[in-house]
Amino acid sequence: MKLVWKGRYTGEDQLKADYLPENAVKFKEPGSMLTLNLTAMLFVIPVIILVAVAVSIKMAMGTYVDYDFFGYVPLLFALLTIPFHELLHAV
Repeated sequence: MKLVWKGRYTGEDQLKADYLPENAVKFKEPGSMLTLNLTAMLFVIPVIILVAVAVSIKMAMGTYVDYDFFGYVPLLFALLTIPFHELLHAV
């Protein structure tokens, strides 16, 4: 695959309308950013619940949930690598 730089994206009129096969299915895209954010929250809420359950189970087992320096280093590393992660999505 060859990527070609065509300048800064300014609007949908720049997008090339190519041939689509007869059986092509259009993506179901949200109509607004609010709808997009609400849809994304449907995926985030279960993750938050799972983390809360995991912490609750750990505390119920009598294990102290410790957020010491070694707990913050991986978090900081994860935050610093987000731009590289998103760059991989772009590529």
